[in-house]
Amino acid sequence: MDTSSSDAASQSRFQPSKNLRKDAKGAMKTAIDVLSIAASMTQGVPYLGIVSGALTEFVKMADEVDAFKSDWKAVTAVARQIQSIIDEMRDKYKQAEEGGTFPQELAKPFEELERCIGHALETLNNCKIGSKRLRDRARAILNRGDLSSDVKQCRADMQAALDLFNTKLNIINAIALDGFINKRATALPANAVTAAAIVLPPAPGIFYGREQEVDHIVNLFSKTPARVTILGSGGIGKTSIALTVLHHPKLVEAFAERRYFLSCEAVSTADGIVQELLNMFGLVHDPKGNAIPLNVLLSYLKTVSTVILCLDNIETPWDADIEAVEMLLSMFANLPNLSLIVTSRGTDRPMGVAWTRPLLPPIVPLAVEAALQTWEMICDSRDEYAERLVKAVDCVPLAVTLLAHLAQSESSEVLWTRWEEERTELLRVRGPEHRLNNVERSIELTLSSPRLRDDTSSLLLLSTVCALPQGLRECHMSAYAKSFAEHLPKLRQSVTTLKQCSLAYSSQDGFLRVLSPVRHYMQTRRPITDPLFTCLSDFYCKLVDQPSNSYAADVVYSRHNIQPELGNISSILSQSLTRSGDSPGRFLRAVVAFTDRCRCINFFDIVLVLQAIDVAKSDSKATPELLAHLYQAKGEALHFQGQHLYPHARAAFKIAYQYYYDIHISDGIGLCLQRIGEICHHLGDFSHVEMSLELAMEYYSESKNSSGQADCLLSLATYHVHFGRLEHADEAIKAALDRYKKTDNRLGEATSLRELASVYILLDRHSDADNTLFSSVKLSDEIGDRLGEAHTLRIAAEMFIRDGLFDTAEVAINRAISLYENLGSSSGKVDGLCTLGLLYHRLQQWDKAIDTLETALEISHHISYKVGHGLAIIRLADVSKDNGDPDLALGLLATAIQLFGSIYYAFYENMARERLFNLCLEAQAAEEESKDGESESAPSANGESSSSADQALDWIRADYSGFSYGSVASFQETMLDALRNGTYKPSIDASKPHTFKYPDAEYTIRLPRPGETFYFGPNNGGERNDDDKDGSEEAINSPGPEQYATDENEVRDIEGCAVEGDVAKTEKGKAKEVVL
Repeated sequence: MDTSSSDAASQSRFQPSKNLRKDAKGAMKTAIDVLSIAASMTQGVPYLGIVSGALTEFVKMADEVDAFKSDWKAVTAVARQIQSIIDEMRDKYKQAEEGGTFPQELAKPFEELERCIGHALETLNNCKIGSKRLRDRARAILNRGDLSSDVKQCRADMQAALDLFNTKLNIINAIALDGFINKRATALPANAVTAAAIVLPPAPGIFYGREQEVDHIVNLFSKTPARVTILGSGGIGKTSIALTVLHHPKLVEAFAERRYFLSCEAVSTADGIVQELLNMFGLVHDPKGNAIPLNVLLSYLKTVSTVILCLDNIETPWDADIEAVEMLLSMFANLPNLSLIVTSRGTDRPMGVAWTRPLLPPIVPLAVEAALQTWEMICDSRDEYAERLVKAVDCVPLAVTLLAHLAQSESSEVLWTRWEEERTELLRVRGPEHRLNNVERSIELTLSSPRLRDDTSSLLLLSTVCALPQGLRECHMSAYAKSFAEHLPKLRQSVTTLKQCSLAYSSQDGFLRVLSPVRHYMQTRRPITDPLFTCLSDFYCKLVDQPSNSYAADVVYSRHNIQPELGNISSILSQSLTRSGDSPGRFLRAVVAFTDRCRCINFFDIVLVLQAIDVAKSDSKATPELLAHLYQAKGEALHFQGQHLYPHARAAFKIAYQYYYDIHISDGIGLCLQRIGEICHHLGDFSHVEMSLELAMEYYSESKNSSGQADCLLSLATYHVHFGRLEHADEAIKAALDRYKKTDNRLGEATSLRELASVYILLDRHSDADNTLFSSVKLSDEIGDRLGEAHTLRIAAEMFIRDGLFDTAEVAINRAISLYENLGSSSGKVDGLCTLGLLYHRLQQWDKAIDTLETALEISHHISYKVGHGLAIIRLADVSKDNGDPDLALGLLATAIQLFGSIYYAFYENMARERLFNLCLEAQAAEEESKDGESESAPSANGESSSSADQALDWIRADYSGFSYGSVASFQETMLDALRNGTYKPSIDASKPHTFKYPDAEYTIRLPRPGETFYFGPNNGGERNDDDKDGSEEAINSPGPEQYATDENEVRDIEGCAVEGDVAKTEKGKAKEVVL
């Protein structure tokens, strides 16, 4: 190329800015000079060395920059990969023809690389924060936002350059380079063998989470020759692992340029593999000669020193030509200088080869964090929807990669919406229909392989497994084989085939499962047939509809057979209702049986129950008893979800009650009345609580249901505790315990003992509490009552805290919280977190205590669990007080008083008032001490004593008429005495609004003026906005989801009972008044 052309190239390919030339010194100047030289050269072997040198200088400087360290680290990581490719090309081209030029197809990637390095040098120069010159430092600080964007752009440009190199090299590897390197190949005589320079595909630029697999394989090469298999499903990352291993420094050192890679994806026979290897090595076989192609290949391989060969996707020719491919691999394995790596879709290895041990297990999906790192490296961001997406595709690398590329042009939130609608159809990017561009294409390649395309039984089994969210439970495989005997006579053989093809795998929890992309593809493209679905439906209907013996036996059965397959059962019963047509009766009864079983393990599928109710209402054959059971199940499910759904639960129990009343099923009537009474208690509708529970006991008595009566007594005991009537609660619990023992209801017995221990703690009878709680723990463990175990552990933890056994308390409460989470009990978790906060308080771990209690506040607010919310506030107030923030404690305690007062929970309201009173006393004592004996506050201008004490009394004191808890009276007397004798004076002026911050927003507390209620809410100067609801109520009351609402028109009049407020003459008529 002449000077003019060189100048033109230089002008068009790299032009550093004036500022860059002016500022450049040292390494920066060297890098600019090197890049300028490269830009003026013909693109040949010397040019490759110059570009590599420019990259070396750039990487050195980037490693030394302190600003945007993590971003520059990502840029240099890609730059090193590009440099590795260039160095490898230079060495191989130099061996082929010194000083030669390379194909025009590579000109564009190198021009882009020059531009990319130039822009990176400019950005590096602007990031010189370490410069002593004021100008450089000021410029870096003022332009920090722009610089951050520039560095990220450098990273994107460098990655784009790497991708362009990889693409071009893959295209020309088998075409352009063959003519470039071997110009004289066609002139070789027959049977001649010659070597050619071969460009190894680069290692993947984005590669996370496979360090263990790579290290495993590399360690196998400590003694050569090694023979290694990399197995797994399509898109799992086998090829990426193989290429990373081939480029590993240890293997580069051991094999140098003798590392070869052949894709067998387009090869269908052993002879095809031989011919592709001959082409790759540049070997020419004369068809007229005596030597066969295999001998030519083996002769050449014997002459080469230690060599490593990777055969990628060996399953394609192996499935089609099993014996010949295994024979060929055996011959390769007999070469002492040849190490072998093969990748294959499946879990079995070709026979005839002594594969090096320890064998590498089949590759599994990425860990979530590795999948998210892959995502972030591709699209430079991650959020909650990105995490949802990678989990939805089971962290399969190919699916994650394709989704991340889509996220470059669409938000992850939009992609999540599309995924829910399109499923595997979404998993494709622009380009040819290739397995690396399209997940569905990759799956279909496996399904249409020679091993599977004619195996109807295995494909039918695959569609069956994919119809189950959890897969087939392997301990039930014999039962499945009997159920499917007519349609899948070779079920066990098909299971083996699916595992060998990596379409199914055995999970750690004992299920035969399919990865998410395959499952969704099968559901859409090859769904389960009707006969097979009927078999599944029959199997699960029988599983849930087993005769009940005793509660303990029911718990054991449900835990062993129902709980592990909750997802499968819910899904199949839901689909059965959809497919049932005009005869849903059997499946409706199965839903009722399922909900009864689930009650033993504290699981409620409200969505399934709602679907069943809709189907039953449309079925003319549905009986009143069936409808009553379904509405009862709806009430139980909503009741379990949390207080925010209690009104809807009560409405469901009302309808169930009416159906039971029509056909006079006493147990059903009693249960509905019991639940209505319990819900009225939680909702603060106290006028109906005792009446409902007493009527429920009458109906239970009519049916001789002693356990039901005992349940009502326990509910009454809880009601008594609410109002501080602890002695009444003690009597009711003991009466319940006696009934449970007579009926051998061990669950009820354990529950009664636990509740009795709680009352003993409140009565300061700690010895009795310890003994009773121990008995409860023992019983709960024997019968497998996990929820009861959680409650007991929580109570025990509080006792351990009381006794100073903090380590034991921490173990107990963390176990309780874990059980609550597993059981889905949000209110239980709130109670547990309150106890854990108390523990951290006692340990003076303030940050942990605050974080824990704020989590309890958040959850209780979300589920409208007022009691738990208030208790968390009291505990947080205790922490604030002891952590030196009495003003915050004051505001929190005032909030707790208002909250518990709004729900008439006298026990906890009194607890908050006592704390508030003591806090005021302590503040006053501190104030008096600081005044060092100065006179007390002067009387008011009108001659009366300070009104602060009277107003504080109005604030703290409450009307406890009819309240029998003794400490309340003593508390009031103590407070009144303190006010009268002047030992108590508020530390704030109670007549004025008091403002405090928590955690960041300001809040105002103002004592009630005549005719007003207590105010606590966001700061607006202490004046209440009449347009707003009370702050605490608004924070705690949240409406239930509309889909759970019960149509009140369904509440029918009961024949023989008065309506519209009239009370029936019979005693049973009271029930109507309570319910309606």
